[in-house]
Amino acid sequence: MQKPEASNLYRSLTNLELSLGLLGLLPFVYTALLLPLPWGLVPERAFIVYSCVILAFLAGSLWQGAGWSSLVSNGFALAVVLLLVLPLQTDTTLTSLMLMYLLLLAWELKVCRAHYAMGYQYLRCGLTLVVALCHGWLISL
Repeated sequence: MQKPEASNLYRSLTNLELSLGLLGLLPFVYTALLLPLPWGLVPERAFIVYSCVILAFLAGSLWQGAGWSSLVSNGFALAVVLLLVLPLQTDTTLTSLMLMYLLLLAWELKVCRAHYAMGYQYLRCGLTLVVALCHGWLISL
């Protein structure tokens, strides 16, 4: 992973970056509230599938690094596939996903922190908190 210049580490997020991050929360919040979906989709199942897709996407961003980060990325991707195909209880799947989001964030903050702009780190922490709360909400029902 190439280290950015010091000035880039403290740059603010663009409106597009912030908007995309916040818009990505909408499906989490909407489906966590178990609001109706079109085409007979089940909100809880849609939440799990969307969560798996986003987690795999975030893990894929670790590929810009080398070594362990690439292996961690692959591990998360494989775990997501297993969560989708194994006949697990819903609460087990939701708990696993919630923990994986927190573990991925911890990895990024510990190992990749020097390569991420501060604005991204703050956004990522806030988004992960909301995502974890949505998972926790569904687990509590």
